[in-house]
Parts: sequence; structure tokens; C-alpha cells
Amino acid sequence: METMKRWVWVGPIAAAAWVPAAAQENASASVASEKQKVYFDDRYLTPPSLIEPQTPFAEVRNCSGDYHGNIQLSLIVDAQGRPQDVIVTDPVGNDLDDLAVNVVEADRFVPGSLDGKPVAVGRKIAISLRACIVTGKDASGKKTASLHLRKSPEQKLAYASASGKDVFLDSGVNSARDSYQVEIPGEKVGGTVSAPKPILQPSARFSDYARCNKIEGTAVPTAIVDAHGLPQDVRVSRSLEPSLDEQAILAVEHYRFKPAMKDGRPVAVQVSVEVRFQFR
Repeated sequence: METMKRWVWVGPIAAAAWVPAAAQENASASVASEKQKVYFDDRYLTPPSLIEPQTPFAEVRNCSGDYHGNIQLSLIVDAQGRPQDVIVTDPVGNDLDDLAVNVVEADRFVPGSLDGKPVAVGRKIAISLRACIVTGKDASGKKTASLHLRKSPEQKLAYASASGKDVFLDSGVNSARDSYQVEIPGEKVGGTVSAPKPILQPSARFSDYARCNKIEGTAVPTAIVDAHGLPQDVRVSRSLEPSLDEQAILAVEHYRFKPAMKDGRPVAVQVSVEVRFQFR
């Protein structure tokens, strides 16, 4: 699983076909702009609960490999029972992190309530995934590989502590991603936008060519750290050597971050990462 490219599962998993009917709301519908306060203290709340079932699961043939992991995420369950601000907080460092985000964003909940009225509530969710790789060909005959669930995911909601300041949601806004193919806009760090903080930084590996030729130095990839804390669109902005550039990209693709925050909400920002290659 360590060397799997991010693209291998994006198409099939992100497709709207497996999103529950409740998720297919009319995004263009006019919704009054209201603010929902997010509650974290359970003392006076009826907590939200997960609606069963969530992600549809279907057996697939020619499914190879057994990739499994336990991931923890934070989220806000809004007053309509939809997940917002889904952030990976305890990653495994491979494509299962992305899959976990997609599963949670497809979930629907019975919203929490206060004095009998539905409210937005901050929560953590632990998810256990098992997946495998299905290979095939697209319309042009090009080989494809996609990550599929081997079994229905196991999920458990837990209490989440407050961030230290009041958080508000805009009513009617659904943050679920339709596809990774869309461009992710990036905020600029500074002022009200905090910088993302790495929580997982796997080391880049030397290529055989660089090791044989004793090539050292620093490559600088750039990436968009999305609102989930996952790197997207990783590319080299300052090259070192082609084979080491490739290793630097591969390493940064597996970085995980606490995302940048703006007014208490996660936002996407662009970052540059110095990846050093040095013989000891």
C-alpha cells in the first residue's frame, strides 16, 4: 500500500453513484443565509447519531490485496444531519485516509438537539476500513486500478473537545467533495488564516540512480493542503534530479496535516516543502 498512487481509487470511489440518496440534495436550491453555532459540550445536548446503513457495499470480482487500517477524523454534524469540516486527525498515511474522508462525507446523521431543536455538534469519528485493488481498462483501453471496499466500514462517534473559540456554520452549505478532479482554491497564510501543521511526515527514499551516483541536495515540491489535511496536486517547484524529484513527490503525497484554519473553519492553502536528501 505504501507505493500506491493517489489516483488509483479516485474515480470509482468519488463517483456520485455510491452516495446515499440523502446526499443528492439540490445544491442550486436557494437557502437563506443563516449561521449555525457549533456545540461541543454534551451536558445539555442530545448527541447526534449515525444513520444505518451508510456507504453501500457490493462484492467485486478480481479484487486483489488486503489493505486495512483504523483512521480517526473530526467533523461537524450540522443541524440537517450532514457532515461538515471533515478532517483526518489520526491518519494511516496512505490512500485509506482519502477513502475514509469519502466514506464519512457520504454519511448522514440524526442531528444533535438542544431543547428539542436540531443544532450543529462537533464530533470525532473512528472508522475501520478494509479494501482491495480492482484492475481494468477505461474506454480508451488504458489500464486502470481502483480501491474498493472489501466490507462495509465500521464507524463509531465519540466526544470532541472545543477549539477554544465559537465556530459557526452557514446553513445549507454542504462541504462534500464531488471529485478530486476539480481545482481546489488556496487561501494565503497570514492574518486570520493559520498555517497547516504536519502530523505525519514520512521520509523520502533515495532512488537507486541517486544512491549509485552519490547525489545529495534538496528538492522543493509544492502542494495544496486541502481542508481535510490531505495534500493535493503535488509538483516540484525546485528540481534536484529527476529520480529524486519523483521520490520527493511520493513522500509529500503521503504527508498528513492539521489543515489551515480561518475563522475556526478548515481551508485549503498552498505550501512548499523542502525535502532533503543527504547520506549519513
